[in-house]
Amino acid sequence: MWLNDRRGRVYRYPKAPGRAHVPCRQPAQTAGAQPDNPTGSRDTQTRRRVNGGFERCNRVMSNEASAASTSGMLSFEYSYSFSEGGPVESGTLPFPHYAPAPFEVARWSVAPGKANDLDTHVSREVWLVISGEGRLKWRDQSATIRAGDAVAFDTRVPHQVHNTGSEPLRVFSVYWKQADPGPR
Repeated sequence: MWLNDRRGRVYRYPKAPGRAHVPCRQPAQTAGAQPDNPTGSRDTQTRRRVNGGFERCNRVMSNEASAASTSGMLSFEYSYSFSEGGPVESGTLPFPHYAPAPFEVARWSVAPGKANDLDTHVSREVWLVISGEGRLKWRDQSATIRAGDAVAFDTRVPHQVHNTGSEPLRVFSVYWKQADPGPR
């Protein structure tokens, strides 16, 4: 990631090994659109307006970071189905193996009149309801959930939803394991 500090210096954050945070103070040859990359290389140059003129700032991306995209659309693949019906798809995040995300994602659906399996796990989880509606039960509580709702479950909290609507209940799930779950 590249940042500009308050003095207009451009530097890489976090600092790459062996690279200094060098201020950008090279005069531009010509003024042009930003960013400027005439050769199509992985090195990019940008121009910024300073004191009525332009300066060119070289931004060098490492081959490792630019070899694989670290932003963009997620891909999903079938993981399993609930016993009453509905596929669960696990998402693949585009982050490099040496800097993985501290969470995982999945999307799933429950057909009208059906329920997902009663679920209890060591991960914390957040559901984002995309479409449909249902009756959610967790521990000894219950609530109606609809498109636009978000629900959170702590570790080891049993939870299940029954689709009470006329369309599939679609949910996006974000989950992660606690580093130290604390007392039980």
